[in-house]
Amino acid sequence: MKKLNLNPEEILNKEFPVDFKGYTPAEVDKFLDSVLDDYQTMEENVQELLDIINGLQDQVKELTKKNV
Repeated sequence: MKKLNLNPEEILNKEFPVDFKGYTPAEVDKFLDSVLDDYQTMEENVQELLDIINGLQDQVKELTKKNV
């Protein structure tokens, strides 16, 4: 499985330097909050799917034992 580059804490704690013609920090924060929400949702979805996969693998093992 491929490793992610970021985790929710890194996204939450990311700070950007402000330049003369830089972005508005509030806009960057708002966008990062949105990214963080999506990232956390994605992690929850992945964990849920992994749990389902593990349950199905267990079922396959049990059914295989019964058919042997």
